Amino acid sequence: MAQYKCLIEKIYASGGRKFLFLNVPPTDRSPMIIKEGPEAVKTYATWVKAYNNGLQSMINEFKSSHTGTTIVLYDTWSFMPKILDDPQAYGFPNATCFNKNGTSCIWWNHYHPGQNYHKLQAADMIQYLQPLGAW
Repeated sequence: MAQYKCLIEKIYASGGRKFLFLNVPPTDRSPMIIKEGPEAVKTYATWVKAYNNGLQSMINEFKSSHTGTTIVLYDTWSFMPKILDDPQAYGFPNATCFNKNGTSCIWWNHYHPGQNYHKLQAADMIQYLQPLGAW
């Protein structure tokens, strides 16, 4: 996070005042991690949680010491389970299939979501972007 904050500081120093951050979704539920077994899933989930907590702390610190900033944190960690918990409602056969066409399954490959998942997330994100002057 220190390195990440350093980069954000450079953007701020160059005049940037509006920031959008996305935390990490529960990719411990991706086919790649699931295939590794329950212990890997647990370990991976711990690291994702640690990253997301670190990101939140970094954002809080940055916001408190940089006046005039607008910061939005989009919570992909909370959005993705909506799709994974009810994939059929969103047109996907199940929560773990993957297909390189990027449209018929949630996952484009064994770790990365496909374009139809991203379209759903983008549609959800719009409501959070208004403070940044978008939409």
